[in-house]
Amino acid sequence: MPVDRTALDTIARFYDLDVGHLDHDQAFYLEMARRCGSPILELGVGTGRLAIPLARAGFRITGVDLSPGMLAALRAKAPPADLELVEAPFHRLRLRKRYRLAFFAFNSFMHLTDTDEQLAALQAVKRHLRLGGVLVLDLPRPSRGYEGGVGELLLEWVRTDPATGRRVAKLVAAEGDAASQQEHITYLFDEVDEAGRVSRHIAQFSLYHCGRREVEQLLARAGFIIEQVYGSHDLEPLGPESSRMILVSRPA
Repeated sequence: MPVDRTALDTIARFYDLDVGHLDHDQAFYLEMARRCGSPILELGVGTGRLAIPLARAGFRITGVDLSPGMLAALRAKAPPADLELVEAPFHRLRLRKRYRLAFFAFNSFMHLTDTDEQLAALQAVKRHLRLGGVLVLDLPRPSRGYEGGVGELLLEWVRTDPATGRRVAKLVAAEGDAASQQEHITYLFDEVDEAGRVSRHIAQFSLYHCGRREVEQLLARAGFIIEQVYGSHDLEPLGPESSRMILVSRPA
């Protein structure tokens, strides 16, 4: 199923309030950028949580996203000139540049729920890498825990939006589907205005949960050789207690 742009645009309005403060992976990507050099390609740039710090550190970066809302929110931050933005689906990417480093961070690859689209996206990235270029695929640790979701609506947080001064509550419902390896997610953002009126913004989308063997096979089919597999952004080996599955590959 294609990624729903409408859902991403809805999320974009509250994305920085939700995850903009997270920097747990920033040092990892800065180090990868130092190792590989410019130019860099980020697939799923969002509102620039990683791309802006990379550009400010002196790297030339192209950020790709399917969502006009995400890109508009990023542009509103007046990002550095070395950050180029492109609106495009990953699997149909056609750029004139070739990159030393490309990465899917923060679960962005999981929005591709169709195997053909996943393979096409990886092949598209390969075409955009220079000789010796590096691809980083950053995913949650393989787990069957997502199947336990039954769609119960839970309050995740209540925060004040610094841009508007309004209180916003985020509620989440997740339902797992073992047969399709998908997690169907609903976000509700309830925004309270100055008069106490509540506006509800709804976003529904699905994430695909890849196991390690499946990801390795996808990368091989797309023409990549895996060089490293990490279990965290601290470069720990992948193990039963790992929180992430980070695969570092090069074109074969």
